[in-house]
Amino acid sequence: MAQDSYTRILLNYLNDGRDRDAKGYIEHALTELKNIGARLSDIQIKMIHEVRGIIDSLKNNQKNSAVTRAKTVMKDFTTHVEPALQKQKQSSQDGRQTSETYMHGGTNPSSERPGGRSSTSGHRPSPTYPTEQKGKLAVEDVNSTAELIHRSKMAGQAMRYNNPNIADLSDENRPTKVAEKYSELYDNEWTEAYEALIKRLKDEKFTIEILLCIIEEAYKYCKHVADKQIIDIEKSIMEVLSGKKDTRPVPKSEGLLLQYRKSIAALALGTLFQNFKRMNLSKIFQSRKLDPPSDGRRVDQYAKMAVELTWWMCVQDPPIHMCLHEEIQPSDYSSMFKAYTRTGKNIDFFVWPPIKLHKDGGLLTKGVMQFK
Repeated sequence: MAQDSYTRILLNYLNDGRDRDAKGYIEHALTELKNIGARLSDIQIKMIHEVRGIIDSLKNNQKNSAVTRAKTVMKDFTTHVEPALQKQKQSSQDGRQTSETYMHGGTNPSSERPGGRSSTSGHRPSPTYPTEQKGKLAVEDVNSTAELIHRSKMAGQAMRYNNPNIADLSDENRPTKVAEKYSELYDNEWTEAYEALIKRLKDEKFTIEILLCIIEEAYKYCKHVADKQIIDIEKSIMEVLSGKKDTRPVPKSEGLLLQYRKSIAALALGTLFQNFKRMNLSKIFQSRKLDPPSDGRRVDQYAKMAVELTWWMCVQDPPIHMCLHEEIQPSDYSSMFKAYTRTGKNIDFFVWPPIKLHKDGGLLTKGVMQFK
């Protein structure tokens, strides 16, 4: 199996639980690293010690130190190690053949030089180090690197559990990204829906009230579904393990369950919107003695995006918190809201709700309010 990234290959082994293969592949990668030069060898040794430092920091509950060390490792690998490996792989046909043979489970054949002479007499080229001391350090660390990476991976998952201060930067639906999309929803779909409704209702305040109700009801609905979903999953697991239905309270969910649910959360979006549209969106208009818009495409699109974003809020760990207008204190108006079209000290009406990183967390995005 051909891969463009050494990192991706290694992660695939670790994710599949193939620790022995991961260890072997690290040894193979380090063999190639040794031939790149003294500068890379220094970085390699530095990275190994940083990984060890991450484990020690986690053992001592020093999370900030662990995060700092992890960033250093990722920066060094991305900046120096991986580009050098890719360059060597592209420029050396012998290197490509060696990697491909290894990945298919075979032995590494000796490399052929021009003239038919073999570069080595064994299966792998002899390592070359700038100094004997560096070589010994790297070889000694090979056997423990796979174990350290595995433990670091598990520790990283544990650190992220119910900890919003540690984000997975590869996650396109992490809290900061959701907050950006939330602001875009107000700028784009909210504006389109407003223009569609104001033509019919001829009342700015009433139109904005309906749009505010849609986003808040979407959040309430998704929060209810998300909470119930975890409870149902936990009960199902208990029933599978015990072989019978159990009415006793289930144990508190583990971080891996919440992370797994988030990884497949997109599967629920279609059903969530259809149910919300049928049960909630129609009631929002009926309760105000209004028929749904005859041309409701822009309102439907706004409602669909509202459900999607509030769903991603609710499946975070911990969930992003939307500050509903009825729970906001007057003392928070100036710090949590921007003015709509008028400034002032007294509120006229709410336009757009603010969101927090979690219920007791910092503000992610300010709301919008009309003053008078």
